[in-house]
Amino acid sequence: MKPEFLEDLPPKKLCKFILKLSYNIAQKTKEIPVVAVVCSLSYNKPNGLFFKNQHYWKVESISTNLVKKYNNPIYHAEFLAFQKLKRKSKELYLSDKILITNLEPCLLCTSLSISYRVEKIFYFLKRNKGFSARDIVNLSHKRKQSSKKKILNHHPKIVYLKEYSKIQRSIIKNFFRKLRNFSKSD
Repeated sequence: MKPEFLEDLPPKKLCKFILKLSYNIAQKTKEIPVVAVVCSLSYNKPNGLFFKNQHYWKVESISTNLVKKYNNPIYHAEFLAFQKLKRKSKELYLSDKILITNLEPCLLCTSLSISYRVEKIFYFLKRNKGFSARDIVNLSHKRKQSSKKKILNHHPKIVYLKEYSKIQRSIIKNFFRKLRNFSKSD
């Protein structure tokens, strides 16, 4: 990956695509509306689905939560997006890939991102329950400073895209309001 890619933000059209997908999931299913997109960056126009700003953002994998559908607590959107991509890829690590998700990754999904050596994680809405991506990387940095030992051998850059948080918060709030009203009517 070229160093100038590290300063890029995802194209607005890609972020709006993720928000729209999240909204559609919230309207049509009982799954928590989390969407994960794994992208790679390129100077050249790629085949398949892509979005463009300074560079081409090729969508390598898209997934949504399927925890309830398959009754499996690890079927998070990020986990499934990585699994789809790994089926296509012969590479051990995803070190040139970027994860974009509408909700800050949990402990499991952040750990996967670190294990796969994902370059960067973008998210729209901060997690307010449990450990988050920020907590894990910050804890690792603090322990590294205090003990002089290397805690993690990879630290993805984590970027909060605040401009999309208000819309995403509304989608999540309406989803849970609808879910509560649905369960009351049962």
